[in-house]
Amino acid sequence: MKVQVQNLSGGEWPSGPGAGFAVSARLMHLDGRVLKVRVGDADLPGPLGPGATVEVEISVAMPRIAALCWLEIALVDQGIAVFDPQTAPPARRRVLILPFGSG
Repeated sequence: MKVQVQNLSGGEWPSGPGAGFAVSARLMHLDGRVLKVRVGDADLPGPLGPGATVEVEISVAMPRIAALCWLEIALVDQGIAVFDPQTAPPARRRVLILPFGSG
């Protein structure tokens, strides 16, 4: 899936494999409990300056379970922290996961 990321801060956001800012996806139960911490990650394609916007493609790997849940996409500072959901809330969509196949 493709997501747009915009830097609304006054500083440049770094990027790089395993360091810098990235987009991360996780699954949450509808009541807010974590279902799966990470189902996808994608580095920013390069440093992102103040006011700049970039499109990031992220692959999401759903677990092989049946579930109605939230898919959350958020910006993370790799290896350091996630952003405060009050000031930088993740994008959230309700999804229905239907398992397929037997193995």
